[in-house]
Amino acid sequence: MRWFVLGCGLTTWLAACAVSTESHPLADGGAGEVADAAASDTPSADAGTTTASPEAAGAGGSDVGEGQGQGHAMSDDTERPSPLPDAGAANDAQARDEDEAPSQDAGEPTVDAMDGGPQASSDAAVLDAGSSDAAPADAGSPDADSPDADSPDAGASDAAAGEPDAGAQALPLCDGPPGMFADTRCQVLSLGIEPYRPQYPLWSDGAKKDRYIYLPPGTRIDTSNPDRWSFPVGTRFYKTFAAGDTLVETRVLEKMSAATGFTSWTALSYAWGGTADHLSVSPAPSEGVSNARGTTLDIPSQAQCRSCHNMTGADAAIGFNALQLNHADGGLGLPQLLERGLLVTGSGSAPLNISVENSQIPGDALAKAALGYLHGNCGHCHGGPSPRAGQRLWSVVGMTQLGEAPIFESAVCECIAGWTGRRNTDGEPFVLRVAPSHAAVSGIVGRMGSRTSREQMPPIGTEVVDSAGLATVKAWIDSLDGTSCDAAPPVCGG
Repeated sequence: MRWFVLGCGLTTWLAACAVSTESHPLADGGAGEVADAAASDTPSADAGTTTASPEAAGAGGSDVGEGQGQGHAMSDDTERPSPLPDAGAANDAQARDEDEAPSQDAGEPTVDAMDGGPQASSDAAVLDAGSSDAAPADAGSPDADSPDADSPDAGASDAAAGEPDAGAQALPLCDGPPGMFADTRCQVLSLGIEPYRPQYPLWSDGAKKDRYIYLPPGTRIDTSNPDRWSFPVGTRFYKTFAAGDTLVETRVLEKMSAATGFTSWTALSYAWGGTADHLSVSPAPSEGVSNARGTTLDIPSQAQCRSCHNMTGADAAIGFNALQLNHADGGLGLPQLLERGLLVTGSGSAPLNISVENSQIPGDALAKAALGYLHGNCGHCHGGPSPRAGQRLWSVVGMTQLGEAPIFESAVCECIAGWTGRRNTDGEPFVLRVAPSHAAVSGIVGRMGSRTSREQMPPIGTEVVDSAGLATVKAWIDSLDGTSCDAAPPVCGG
């Protein structure tokens, strides 16, 4: 068995810690963060279990050959990835040399090649700390297949023992979330855990994030509903948040029973803390934590987690779907899932309803970016069979023209419902959800630009307006034909 050892990222931060406790992200004790309005995720192992072998959390000892890929370096989306999860981009290059599979970065919602995170244990040679991703953020990308076996490093013997190479031995001990790491310094991911990255990440007030998935050996994801996937029992999702150089929180979701839906999952948030010599995590309180570890990030309460992850007709995972994973920018993506036969229909056959070609948002780059942003930030509530307020912002698999996007039938030229009587800073009333060529009076823009309780969207998980995302949505609305509502002009009250 070979082990992947982190190249930079956490390794770099921990090394800095050895020189100065002030520079270490976990030097002060404390709890974790908040970022997505999403779940605090609960791992199967109890909080007292330290990172350790895959078996500790049900990861099993199976090899990657049974539908399990190795972990890779990853980074985040526009938010930048969290310090913990990232393995060097060197893995990517080697994996590509080995089997030409589409290059994918490892990372969470969108992941750039992160400077260092953990790598999944596998049979590959140990990577030297200096050989990890040198690529710019969002550019690094290991693919889902195993890296070259002769990726050199003098620390190969350390790897065999599940420890980083000699250069990492000065790092502090680390007790991470149960079952996530195979070593004692949180540098080697347990076997079968792979990074992934949604291309339209949820805004989390600029938090750095890394995302990982574990699928039990021999299992497959049921894509009978191409927009609402059903995951096998034993699936785990890990998501780590950091504010700058401060690790804050790792959320873990684990599916415990076969039924589709949030009630089949356990969810727990682990708050990072500890000392400069020994990093550790502990379960975050169910009521959440404000300004965790002295940052501006909050760890959400269990109720807040449920409010986002408890989607009608869907499993608890939000950012792991066809449109989000259809890219070649890093991590386990749709191309790899299809190539490795990890997606099936209810009958167990290969899916005919999902392909790289039909799993994308139509239109120009601006339309893709704007509708993708709404898909990733609003669609989990405003989507599915029972969308909130009847507004559908979740883009669906199979669209061939921009006009087929659900937003056109539920928001464009549609009257605002419930949020009435509001005006913009110029005193103009918001009347339509999306007013073509008039972003300034579009309700969606008004709510995205607010951070007032009961006014803002998303309603939880953020205290800072995403100015870049808001600008993208405004630009797209302003680009729409201003006469498109004239054929059947809406009559709105209030």
